[in-house]
Amino acid sequence: MGVGASVRGGGAGDGAGSSIMIFCNTKASCSFVHEQLKAEGIAHASIHGDLSKDERFVQMNMFASGHVPILVQEQYQ
Repeated sequence: MGVGASVRGGGAGDGAGSSIMIFCNTKASCSFVHEQLKAEGIAHASIHGDLSKDERFVQMNMFASGHVPILVQEQYQ
């Protein structure tokens, strides 16, 4: 399966305190990346169009507060 995604990172550059945003071009790509990270045991939050507003808020807050270092997000166009 081809996955269309782009990655943007920030922080110290050494991994400590860094945050990463992964933008996927489809909900299916977003789900694929989410499942791969989950299978590897990598903490992350995931947002796509099928989540309720409350669910998206919880996921975004986990990322913004630093509870998870990675946010997987469907890129809305």
